[in-house]
Amino acid sequence: MIPRRNNLWLFGARGGLSFSDNAKYLFLYIQKECKGIDAIWITKDRKVIHNLKEQHLPVHYAYSIMGILLCLRAKIIFTTHGKGDINPTFTGGCIHIELYHLVIALKKLRYDVFNYYPLLKKIQLELQNPFIFFKPNYAISSSSFTAQKVISSLSLSKEKVFLTGLPRTDVMLNETDEDQENVQKVLGGQKYSHLIYYLPTWRDYTADFDYFGYGLNEDHLVEFLEKTDSCLILRFHPSDSLRMERKSINSFHPRIIIENHGLSDPFSLLKKVDVLITDYSGIYVDYLLMNRPIIFANFDHQGYVSARELDWDYDKITPGPKAENWKILLSHLEDIFVHQKDKYQEERKKLRDQIYKFNDSNSCSRVVKEIKGIKL
Repeated sequence: MIPRRNNLWLFGARGGLSFSDNAKYLFLYIQKECKGIDAIWITKDRKVIHNLKEQHLPVHYAYSIMGILLCLRAKIIFTTHGKGDINPTFTGGCIHIELYHLVIALKKLRYDVFNYYPLLKKIQLELQNPFIFFKPNYAISSSSFTAQKVISSLSLSKEKVFLTGLPRTDVMLNETDEDQENVQKVLGGQKYSHLIYYLPTWRDYTADFDYFGYGLNEDHLVEFLEKTDSCLILRFHPSDSLRMERKSINSFHPRIIIENHGLSDPFSLLKKVDVLITDYSGIYVDYLLMNRPIIFANFDHQGYVSARELDWDYDKITPGPKAENWKILLSHLEDIFVHQKDKYQEERKKLRDQIYKFNDSNSCSRVVKEIKGIKL
């Protein structure tokens, strides 16, 4: 019953608790390049409000009177994790664009999971979150290859998924104002010949998964880092970071850094590092744009795939050596830095060309063009 403004676009991310990912970078692009659009960030986190106001960016608290009025008036909303990123109660009648928080996932997501739930579980989930089964009106994707999974996971038709590329890709292919500042913040002004970035996914199937188990010999790791003048940076999944920060890491060497410096996402570091280590996280797909070595530390592989069904053949979709423990992981790092071996370069290029239709930094521009073409 309340008229919506076509040029009022709202943005949110990660349940309203973060200023990050595709929504962040599209929002910043519109602030800079699209003067006729009122783009406003909606959040449920007071720290996000403080940070954005310091940058003179428009932001409102989701449950404030102004936040609710904006949700009632906006014609377009953009999210990374669904309507809960903003204030779903007051967004009926708007056009919802799902930007997602990844390029492509290894594991099944949303409707690829929902469709196999028994009826009682679906009812329970809907009682807990009345908006969990709401579908967006449109979504974006990086290519026809990745669009297949966007279509199935969001239960959308092919025509509702725009092949634009992702805003986060623009950031990976360009230097931003905050990149050098973020890198120095993490490294503390130190310089190293090599940077190694370890970004594991969340092991939600167990409460006590130990990333520092699986045969980690800290002396051997430090010896390798000193020999190669390297630094190992670890960034844990947001849902796991607090638990890992509480873990005793006092014995860790200065060359081993837990990345807990308030960076909203890993992209500033990701494009600077020489090697990425991950397991089942889709972050390696972003790193394919750099075409640098990737190691897949698939600790407890059987436990993970038993708990979280994968959407792909793991070995075929992961172009890099696998490491079941830290000893094997160190041997792969030795091959890369000491013996200068990179056996997976062609595999990475092949997968990159499948996943990315565009290898440029114009994805934000294409997204805005598509949205403006929607009949409002």
